[in-house]
Formats: sequence, structure tokens, C-alpha cells
Amino acid sequence: MFLLRSITFAVVATLAALTVAVVVPSAQAATSDTTPPTAPTDLTWSATCAGVVTFNWSAATDNVGVTGYEVFREVSSGAFALAGTTTTTTFVEPRIAGLRYQVRARDAAGNTSPFTPPVIPVPPPCPAPDTEPPSTPGNPTAIVTCGAALLGWTASTDNVGVTGYEVWSAPGTSGGAFAHVATVTTTSFIANGPGIFRFQVRARDAAGNRSPFTSPINVVVPACPNETQPPTTPGTPTASGTTTTQTTLIWAPSTDNFAVTRYEIYRASGPAGGTYAPVGTSTTTTFTDTGLAPATTYRYQVRARDHAGNTSPFSAAVTVTTPGGAGGCQATATLQTGWNTGYILQPNTVTNTDRTTLNSWTVTITLPPGHTVTGYWNAAVTVSGQTVTARGITGQNAAIAPGAVTSWGMQVSRPNGDTAIPTTATCTSSR
Repeated sequence: MFLLRSITFAVVATLAALTVAVVVPSAQAATSDTTPPTAPTDLTWSATCAGVVTFNWSAATDNVGVTGYEVFREVSSGAFALAGTTTTTTFVEPRIAGLRYQVRARDAAGNTSPFTPPVIPVPPPCPAPDTEPPSTPGNPTAIVTCGAALLGWTASTDNVGVTGYEVWSAPGTSGGAFAHVATVTTTSFIANGPGIFRFQVRARDAAGNRSPFTSPINVVVPACPNETQPPTTPGTPTASGTTTTQTTLIWAPSTDNFAVTRYEIYRASGPAGGTYAPVGTSTTTTFTDTGLAPATTYRYQVRARDHAGNTSPFSAAVTVTTPGGAGGCQATATLQTGWNTGYILQPNTVTNTDRTTLNSWTVTITLPPGHTVTGYWNAAVTVSGQTVTARGITGQNAAIAPGAVTSWGMQVSRPNGDTAIPTTATCTSSR
């Protein structure tokens, strides 16, 4: 009995010792991360005319991993408070307050990096809203044949540019309400009948301003007799004025026993094969096709249509190849002011030197060594090495009318005493 108790006691004591041996070293081995991330670098900002500021910076590094960034806003002289957090290297502030901002990184253990040097976003020099309406178009005139009337008027003018004309119609020679029936970008419109109508026209611009209406015009469109004779085939088109993005076609007219009302232009891609598709109509024997791609081959055919809907056979095809390359815009870089450690380039202009509207533009500027962009406005800006790339902002200044000019700006830091500035800007565009 004594022997059994001794063995039991020994086993229990051994197990207790093993338990202590396992728990104690585990507690002693526990360690924590106390290394903070590196400070983010290259804090820059961009601002829009709507007052929205976007901050960007280069990522911090950490021995374990950066989990996010804290953006601080100045609340009083020298005192900053948390404005927001982000897990990316971008932060958007929905207003420009003329205050300083700085950023620091944080890791999973709660360690925080040093702050970036502060930056101060400033409102960009934005153009005043366009509130000036176009001038009133000239009073319409009408060329009437059976089944339709061709309306025409002289163009309006505008301080920025006319984008279209609204055609309104009312039944009869008096009474009845006018209703919007079409919007056209040319100064003509085909009104199909028969019937008695009144028409009036007004112009509008890109800002939505509308001119006064023209005086109404009464138009009587007689019915066409029941006829099935189609127009003759138009002449084979020829192309002229071909650029990287457009070409102008001209052809010999068709004839008809009553009247030709319009020509329908069809286009196919490539020197052969493919399917022809309609690209537009014309009431004259010329048509300009826009929005083409550089260094691309197209084929065109034309057919005529009369008021009864009869269509002629298609003309023979003409092949057109657009030249390669980009162009259509000209850029400048202008020094507004400078100091020992930086300068402002503004206004940096972009001019549409073509006859058609530019849908987008891209400007590149090479900065001298050691120069760094710290802010920009009225453009979307990216930086690779010393190359600055600025692009127009959709809905604000990406589209430029023929002959029109837009501008943007940026602020740059430079080594103390360095007086060099960039003077050359290169522009490319698309339509």
C-alpha cells in the first residue's frame, strides 16, 4: 500500500512540473512590434472648379505592413486634427478651405510614422459660369415640294460656341401649342408632310443657354401623288480635305421625276469586305464624315431618296485612307510667378487648331532635374520621373471647340537657388 501511494504521488508531481514547464516559457516568449512605418513622401494635391481637392502621396513602408494612412487638417495655427483615414495613397476632401494638410502612416500594432511636410491647397482660377445665350437665328425659310419642306436659317453666334438648334412645330396657321420636334447641328431641317404647319427655331450652347425663338413661319406641304419611280444613281463620290479624323465627299446629283429630297451616305471599313452601314444624310451633294481613326481605310457609297420614299441604286464606291499621326492642338507653358524654392506655371494654354471639336487633349512637360510637382488645377495630372502629363477633365475642359482655348496650372518646388523653368509643352488630342 505504501509503495502504491508513493508511485501515485510521483506521477502527479511529474505532471504538475510538466504543466509549469510548458506555460511559463510561453509567457516569457511573448514580444510586440514597436517599429513605426516610414513617413509617406511626395504629398501633392489637385483641385477642381467644383472645390474638390484630391491628395496623393507615395506609399510608406513597414517591417510588418502598413495598414492605413491618417490625413490631418490644420484647425488653428500650428494645430492639426484628424480629417479622415484611408487604406490607399489617395484622399478626397470635398472642399477647399485654405488650410494645411499632412499625412502619416499606421501599422497593425498602432505605430505611426512621422508626418509628411504640410501642403496648402488653393482654389484654382476657374472661369465664370457661362450664362450668355446665343443670338437669335435668322428667320427660317422653306423650300416646299410634295411630301416635305426643307427649312433653312442663318446661324446664331455665341460667346463660347453654338452646339445645336431646336426646331419647334405647331399645327395650322394659328392656335395650338408649339412642340419640340428635333435638334440639329446644322442650319437646315427636313419637315415631312403633308399638312399645314408653323415652325420656329432657337439656338443653344454647351452650357444649356438658349436663344430667343425666331418668328414663326407658316408652311403648307402638299401630298405627293402615288408614284414609284426612283431617282437616278448619284455620281461616284470623290474625297477631299482628308485629315486624320475626317473626310469630305462630293458627288454628281441624281434626278427624279418629282424631286430628290436627300442623299444617304453609307460606309464600310477596310479596302474590301465588311458591311456598309449608314453614317449620315445630306440635302446637298456633299457630306463630311467625322470621328474617323488615323491611318485607317474606309469605303463610301451614296444613294438618293425622293419624297415618296423611292431610293436610287447605290453609287460606285470610293476608297479613302486617313493619314497617321495625332495633332489638332497647341500647348504653351507660362510662368506666372517664381521664388527661390518654387514657381507657378499658369495659365498653361491648350488651343484647338483644327476645324472640329476636340473630345480630349493631353499635354506633356519635362521638368528640370530636382523639380517636383506639389499641386495642380483644371487638369488631371500624373508624373513619371521628370515628365508631367496633364489631361483635360471630362465635363469641365476636356472638349474644346474649333479655335477655342482652355487653360490649366501647376505649382512646382525646386532646389533653393535653381532658376530653371520648363518652357516647352507638347500637345496631342483626339476627336
